[in-house]
Amino acid sequence: MSNLARLYKIASSPSSAGWLILQQILSKGILFIKFIFLARLLGPDNFSSVVIILTVIAIIEGMSEMGFTQAIIQSQNQPTSQDISRLQKIFAIRGAVAFLLTFLALYIIERAGKINLSTSSILLVSSLPLIKSMSSLGIAIKMKSLSFKYVFRASATASLLEVLIFAALFIYRPTIQSAVTSFFVIELAKFTLSHAFYPVKIFCFPEKFNSDLIQFSKGIWGNSVASLLVNQFDKIASISLMNSNAIAIYQTGSRLAQSGLSDIGVAMGQRAYSVFSANLDRGGVELNNQYAKLYNKMSIIYGLTASIIILFAKPLIEIVLGSQWSGAVLTFCIATLSSFNGSLISLSVALLRSLNKANHISIVTIYQLIVMILSIYILITLGKEISSEYMVSISALAVFFACIALHSFSISESRKLHELFKVLFINTILVFEIIIVHNYVWKGGI
Repeated sequence: MSNLARLYKIASSPSSAGWLILQQILSKGILFIKFIFLARLLGPDNFSSVVIILTVIAIIEGMSEMGFTQAIIQSQNQPTSQDISRLQKIFAIRGAVAFLLTFLALYIIERAGKINLSTSSILLVSSLPLIKSMSSLGIAIKMKSLSFKYVFRASATASLLEVLIFAALFIYRPTIQSAVTSFFVIELAKFTLSHAFYPVKIFCFPEKFNSDLIQFSKGIWGNSVASLLVNQFDKIASISLMNSNAIAIYQTGSRLAQSGLSDIGVAMGQRAYSVFSANLDRGGVELNNQYAKLYNKMSIIYGLTASIIILFAKPLIEIVLGSQWSGAVLTFCIATLSSFNGSLISLSVALLRSLNKANHISIVTIYQLIVMILSIYILITLGKEISSEYMVSISALAVFFACIALHSFSISESRKLHELFKVLFINTILVFEIIIVHNYVWKGGI
């Protein structure tokens, strides 16, 4: 057997991690395409309602995340079918609570004039967390048994169905009500498919629960809530302090910027974690030099990529979203700067986690949240209206602070000032590029 044939056999085996990578690419790709179609066909005024709906659901689901899937995958003992059914019941109860909280939050926001939805549409949207919570947890068993090919097959089927439903219900008639209906039908279809691929009893009344799984999931829930506070704080602030048009511009510009450079940074961070951990297994020789070389190399690559994106931001926005979104160009550029620093953060996080120094990450996360809160407070005190540009700048400032802080924890004292200066230098160049391009290039046209 040739090396190529052997490699293909390994890659196509049911337990190959390549199936998980394909699953992530497929799911993220479809989410991105749906996001583009929603933004382009609805426009800034109507798209703000969709953004607020999805943000509220993400926040409530994050706050009520039980961590059962991760607990099942990482548990030492194989959970029984009774364990899965018991967890499924708790998850369904969580979904009912999330349904009530989502309905209450969206009703209050609708009464405040931030979104334009009927009560029936709010009920449909609020049911999404409930339906998702009742979907089968059996996928965790397949993941634990390394049946990645089966998981991909189920995910691909669901993705195909999602595309067909979205095209039939929204693209044919692009309105907010059609978008809400498509979300509901898609989630219902995913629920049905999950139980077709991974049959699990939802309604059972056990005498006791698997305490190990419950305790383990509590720790995952705690970490999830801490991350949520930072990752979603700017979105909560934008909904509270900005008008509908500004909310749509901020969320769209930020999301579009994160869909490229940030995703590459996350993937590179995961790869770096494996490399650093392997180095430690061999004694950790030259680990700091390995990190510094990789950081310097990727900072240049990320910096050049960000610079090109900023230079062609206006035509890129107009091609992808249409000229109606030209007001999101500056927000998109500042968000690209933030994505540059976020990509570098992934490398620092990879090193600190491999060294079991995750406490440094938690400390910086708290400080990052404080920087955002103080910045917003100062602007409000000065009587400034919180625009999309102000909000994305605050977020970028907090990410830059986290980038510098985590990098300083990751390098030796002897070269700390030199390394931090390089990061500051690239950020300064990108800031000046945004100023020059915004004030001279775009106004004259490209």
